Amino acid sequence: MLDRPVEIAGATVRLAVAPDLDAAELTATIDLSGPTLTLTSTAVRSGTGYSVTVDGAAEDLPVDDLERFWPESAGPPAREWVTQNLRDGVVPNASVRAEAWLDPVDPGTFRLDSLGGRIDFSGVTAHYFRPLPPIVGIVGTALYDADSFDISVTDGRLDRLKLDPSRVRIHGMVAEDEFAEIDVAVRGPLRDALRVIDHEPLGYPSELGLDVSTVAGKAGARLRFDFPLLKDLKLDQVKLAASANLTDVLLPGVVAGETLADADLKLELDGSGMTLSGAGMVLGARSEVSLDQRFHTRGPYTSRGRIITTATRDSLAAFGLDLGAMMGGRMAVDAQSETRPDGVETVSLTADLQNAWLRVDELGWGKPAGASGILRARLTVRDGVPVSVDEFDMKAGAMSVQAVAALGEGGRPRTVDLARIRIGRTDAAGRVERLPSGEWRIALRGPTIDLSPVLDPEDPSTEDESDLALDVRLAADTLIVTRKASLGAATLAVRQAGDRLISLDLRGRVGAGLATLAVLPVDGQRRLTLRAEDAGEFLAAFDIVETIRGGRLAVDGTVTGLGLDDGMEATARIDEFRVVNAPVLARVLSVASFTGLADVLRGEGIRFSRARVGITLTSDRIEARDGLAYGPGLGLKVEGAYDRSSDLIDFVGMVAPAYSLSRLIDRIPVFGELLTGGEGEGLLATEFRVRGTMDDPAVTVNPLTALAPGFLRDLLSTAESPADAPVVEAPAPSAPGPGVREDRGK
Repeated sequence: MLDRPVEIAGATVRLAVAPDLDAAELTATIDLSGPTLTLTSTAVRSGTGYSVTVDGAAEDLPVDDLERFWPESAGPPAREWVTQNLRDGVVPNASVRAEAWLDPVDPGTFRLDSLGGRIDFSGVTAHYFRPLPPIVGIVGTALYDADSFDISVTDGRLDRLKLDPSRVRIHGMVAEDEFAEIDVAVRGPLRDALRVIDHEPLGYPSELGLDVSTVAGKAGARLRFDFPLLKDLKLDQVKLAASANLTDVLLPGVVAGETLADADLKLELDGSGMTLSGAGMVLGARSEVSLDQRFHTRGPYTSRGRIITTATRDSLAAFGLDLGAMMGGRMAVDAQSETRPDGVETVSLTADLQNAWLRVDELGWGKPAGASGILRARLTVRDGVPVSVDEFDMKAGAMSVQAVAALGEGGRPRTVDLARIRIGRTDAAGRVERLPSGEWRIALRGPTIDLSPVLDPEDPSTEDESDLALDVRLAADTLIVTRKASLGAATLAVRQAGDRLISLDLRGRVGAGLATLAVLPVDGQRRLTLRAEDAGEFLAAFDIVETIRGGRLAVDGTVTGLGLDDGMEATARIDEFRVVNAPVLARVLSVASFTGLADVLRGEGIRFSRARVGITLTSDRIEARDGLAYGPGLGLKVEGAYDRSSDLIDFVGMVAPAYSLSRLIDRIPVFGELLTGGEGEGLLATEFRVRGTMDDPAVTVNPLTALAPGFLRDLLSTAESPADAPVVEAPAPSAPGPGVREDRGK
């Protein structure tokens, strides 16, 4: 039975045969220089042959000697696997029992009816799947029969991992289709468990980019290998499965580059992929996490991940979304990602904004904590960099935004298409686009667009200097430009480089008429042209003066500062208007004893045919030069300045009742002398001075002032100019830019 001679130190053999050869019994004890074999065999006549039973036992057999006593013809694949992969240790007890039938005259009739036995072993080293590290110090039992070899392991070590009850089963020996099933259970440091599956030829953690040396935690894991017993076995013929319960886990960089700590996770792994799920701390928040990683590219995805957590401003900044002072509090976030076989990743995000406050100072909008809000977004990522926002839907308080975006280098927005944006009073749609020149083009159209948070913030101290180059094109049924001013059926086209205004074209209805404001580059200057068919409404809307009713306004000049508010030289004219409820003028008229005119001012107002003034505006002062106003009831000249920082005014002027002028004009000879400063210089007028704060200035008058000839000439010049004559020669208006509606309010 044995394939080679075995050295025997000693033996005892006993044979008993029945006289009629109907039965025989053989017993033997064999000393193999340490190991001891005992053998009992009986043969009983059965038909033309004998039924044979063999019982054997061995004690203290070195595992390395199994090869000597296991015949090569008895289950060759099983013998090869056991003798090559189980080394060291000892077999304290082993048994075998065989039942067969044999005709001594015809040995070819031998029939093995049953074979079985048991092997106890300890201190064994097992190579369960080369070249993975072996299990050492194994204690267990093997049960076998003619078709299978079943090893149960009760103790052992795999590096620093403790072996729990495990099993190795080899079956299919009768059909010569041997197959091995190995089930290994271990527990101990997570780092050591991951090292096992990171070893060649597996390398799963490394394939996921996980540095095993940085991992901490505890693991209870089970590994299963199923493979045919072939000499030329290939890795793809091995079915691998692993499951593990992980506790107190520390995994650096596994959640969008951030550490997962204090986690309890469940791991499932097979040859096609790995799943990891559980909960732990990410950036200080308890989070639910899951990962589904495929090891092939045959399916619709190669990786899926999810995190459900509570995010703060700091944690969002750590993930690359720095909202700065725009957000505070906490938001519940559900983020999912999926990577396709071509490497393109889709990231979906849902955030409950109920417990977060949001604020966009530039737009004058905010949402307090406690107000409902929801955000849904979906991004496409290539090579770790976002390339597009395929869905952005945010509803928070009175704010609603639906948009998609194309992203450029570094994930920065290149174009944003706004299907709808509702914020404050704005309700519009359009596009924001970064041009190749670096300029940002903003085109919006809608029922209402509110620019007051940008152009007229409640707290001007929050305004910051900007280096953005902007090309803004707006069209709205109602365009709100300041907290008080709005235009109907309006269009706006403006270009700005940083804080410097380049050009502007604003058109729309204000009050009972059209208004246009243009700033155009002409001959190296920025020429300003303003026309308003309802001067009183326009001046009141823009908070310039509220005491004028009606009239036609024309302003021509140049912009000398960065914008309209900090540098301008211009001449303004208003035709056919009334002044009502003007407290300072009323005080001047009252002190000058023009009580009748003061009463008119408090009633229907004083009518003027025309007013004209030169204006110099800087960031510190507004100066008025050669201001003249003429009407049937009053003539007025004024000049002075307003200090914008101190809110102080200082104006001087002259006022004369117009009936005196009318009487003067009727006397042609005398009129000529007055114009040339002849003897007497004619009429008396009232000089006045207004000084102090805007709200309550002091008014002083000198009622016995001779009417100066220059004053008369200025009044007559103002009265004789055609009503439609320009203040200065105005540049031709520009055509509206692309995307801007040519709408005069009709």
